Amino acid sequence: MSCATWLKLYPVLIFGFWFLCRPSIRFGAKLAIALLLPALVALPIIPVRLYQDYFFTILPFLSNHVTTAILNQSLIADVLRFLNAPDVAASFGSVPVPSVLKLLDLTLLMALIGFLTLRFRHDLFTGTILLTACFPVFSPYGWAHAFTMALPVLGLTIAYALSAGWIVRTVALAAFASFVWPAYTPVPAVIHLPDFVCDLFYSRYAIAVVAMGALIMFQSRTVGNVRASD
Repeated sequence: MSCATWLKLYPVLIFGFWFLCRPSIRFGAKLAIALLLPALVALPIIPVRLYQDYFFTILPFLSNHVTTAILNQSLIADVLRFLNAPDVAASFGSVPVPSVLKLLDLTLLMALIGFLTLRFRHDLFTGTILLTACFPVFSPYGWAHAFTMALPVLGLTIAYALSAGWIVRTVALAAFASFVWPAYTPVPAVIHLPDFVCDLFYSRYAIAVVAMGALIMFQSRTVGNVRASD
């Protein structure tokens, strides 16, 4: 687990933090080391040829195809489940991603990065955890376990809920409940509901992240205004 975190998550966390602080040569060097060092250490067992196969053959295919199984909780997978028959939620086959959907997904991510950079330039902690939580949402393969990156956002939402009104507490409780039931576990009762409701239920991870992000941005602004008035 530690090696997997080092290889896949740690560089992403640093990359997200980079957008929310002043870029510098020193920080850029640390980011490059975090990205390259695992590959250099693993060269004796993972030759360069495998990296070539991945970046030039496998990755282009993966970027143009996704699986619509409920284990994939990304925005792209959610939209494709809405646009297709309900049985695709149980399919692990590869489905082509329309170019328009890929462009929309990337545009939303870039716009969100820009917004968070400006909105939380004086609050790096909040900005970083919000940006980190967005990666599994906008990645084509937002596997359910990748949403552990959203746990800090869930924790901050609960912290706000402890001293807020019933609306904030309801959102926090709903978000917590969304993550308690594993995304990869089908619920027999949900199958009998209308397709739209069923799709919403199986897109609950991404919906929970969006709801918590909106709540945190609103609450942080409210708290900031109260402190400024004091």
